[in-house]
Amino acid sequence: MIKPTAIKRIPAHTKLNIALDAIKQKQSITDISKQYGCSRTTVHQQKNMLIDFANKTFQSENNEILFSLPVTKQFILQTVLALYLICKSSYRDIQFFLQTMFNYSLSLGSVFHIIEEASATAAKINQSYSLSNIKESAADEIFHRGKPVLTAVDIPSRFCALLMNAELRDEDTWGIHLFDLARQGYHPDLAILDGGKGLTAGHQVALPGTKLQHDHFHIIKDIKDCGRFLKNEEASKATMTLKLYHKSSKNSDDEQKKIIADSLQTAVTQLSMIEATHKKFKLLAQWLQYDVLQLAGYSPQDRAIMYDFIVTEMEKLVITHPHRIKEVVTSLHTQRHALLDVANTLNNKFSEIAKYFKLSLDTIWEISYLARYDINSLKVTTHQNLKK
Repeated sequence: MIKPTAIKRIPAHTKLNIALDAIKQKQSITDISKQYGCSRTTVHQQKNMLIDFANKTFQSENNEILFSLPVTKQFILQTVLALYLICKSSYRDIQFFLQTMFNYSLSLGSVFHIIEEASATAAKINQSYSLSNIKESAADEIFHRGKPVLTAVDIPSRFCALLMNAELRDEDTWGIHLFDLARQGYHPDLAILDGGKGLTAGHQVALPGTKLQHDHFHIIKDIKDCGRFLKNEEASKATMTLKLYHKSSKNSDDEQKKIIADSLQTAVTQLSMIEATHKKFKLLAQWLQYDVLQLAGYSPQDRAIMYDFIVTEMEKLVITHPHRIKEVVTSLHTQRHALLDVANTLNNKFSEIAKYFKLSLDTIWEISYLARYDINSLKVTTHQNLKK
């Protein structure tokens, strides 16, 4: 009696190799079947199975349900607030989202009342906080729809202690709101301001024990805006001069040519003046930003000397080009003490460090100056290059 031959099963890794070889199409199906000792039908089956698996794996649409949400009224309220606060959506965008995603209609008035009620609730919660832990704060005025919003933020944690709409931003308005914060324990050791008159006066009245320090951002921004204006004016003068030059070379009328030549001479003179003004102002502005106002740098005495020199040189530029530069010089005069006060504060802290380590104060300032250099190479940082 003849025993039936046992069916030989193809291992899984061999099936994979068969399918890959068939997909690569470097060999015919017949050659692959002979190589692996199987039928051509088996080769076709393994190839089709692998292609079907790949298609399912990389299918673009996935209709698997991840989770379900009960859309309740509370969920709608949360969605409105999330769209408004997180996504910065407008009232009409919120309406459109609810209608599109949930087929739910909500009026503009309803959106407004939802946000107003949440604001009132948040205000009560904010007033319950103790603000006594705030030791370093920053205050400023931002604007919403053309009206000021008074703000105060804890610097280390970025906790917003004050965010209040106001009609005015004078001393009385700031003083009233700061007194309200003081009732919650708000009395920082240091408050960084932008030099606004109402802002500064309000802090002086409401927080007499707080040290006021003016930031450098606004004056640097004004200086950069002025430098950008001079750069654009220089480019405009250069374009005008070039046009007059081409016009004079093409004109054949002697009388007209003389008029254009005179205009060209005037344009060249004006271009030379604005070029010199822009070049000098840019250099002075870089010295001011990177050698005077930079924290890591020179001692307070050296900074004061450089500051006065820079302001004096800028005053000379006002004579030839008063527009914009005069405003910058006026600000530098009025804010001199405030802008140099940061270095004086550092000097007091460095004095304590020098005393603790039994070093001279000059040595500490030299270490501070070395902080301007890149610790990982011998290259000097960008602001040091600008100084040169």
